[in-house]
Amino acid sequence: MLSQTIEYALRAMTHLATLAPGMSVSSSVIAQHTQVPQGYLSKVLRDLVVADLVRSQRGPNGGFTLARSAADISIYDVVNAVDPMQRITECP
Repeated sequence: MLSQTIEYALRAMTHLATLAPGMSVSSSVIAQHTQVPQGYLSKVLRDLVVADLVRSQRGPNGGFTLARSAADISIYDVVNAVDPMQRITECP
């Protein structure tokens, strides 16, 4: 099962992937289109920026855009950015 955070991140990434390449959009627009609470979405977007999946730009024409082509981003990349999967590090 996927956590709520992962679901929100996937919704945001899907929305960004539908935009024209290089087009940026504000977090409030993403929140409206994805039906994700804006405060929570801001936290998710920050994690995606830190993972270098999304770029953010301030200013009047600012907003969020994919950091690379949608074809080069996997679901696994998104999951690890917002809710990393725990790996087995020792023999049970």
